[in-house]
Amino acid sequence: MPPTFTFATDHAPAKADTARKVHIRRLYDLLELSVQRADWESARRAWSILCRCKDVEWKHLWRLGLLMISEDRGPYAPLDYLRAMMFQHPEQKQVILREVIHVMITQEDYRGALAELELLVFPHLFLVFASSYNR
Repeated sequence: MPPTFTFATDHAPAKADTARKVHIRRLYDLLELSVQRADWESARRAWSILCRCKDVEWKHLWRLGLLMISEDRGPYAPLDYLRAMMFQHPEQKQVILREVIHVMITQEDYRGALAELELLVFPHLFLVFASSYNR
């Protein structure tokens, strides 16, 4: 029976049937454990290995990448990372925009946050009002 692992998510399956998948699963467990312990050096090492594995859908793990890049890079690195993720992951654009707004507010860039908020809210309002006019 294949082993089950502690940190099972949608993107990292709980069961592994090959040695490669077991290794990837344990590396993901180490990544999660390092993040929980705030051991950013070990987390970055595990992340860099996992990003190179073709079996791991690292685009779905963009929040872990944001957490690690926020710890030791400059103040604009999280924003650059999030904008790159928006292009690579357009189906989660609203979620990523919320993170962009949060980062801008924590950096006290309120005007930039307001501009991003307009990008998030106005398309939704346009769709709501346009559908009410078509009735």
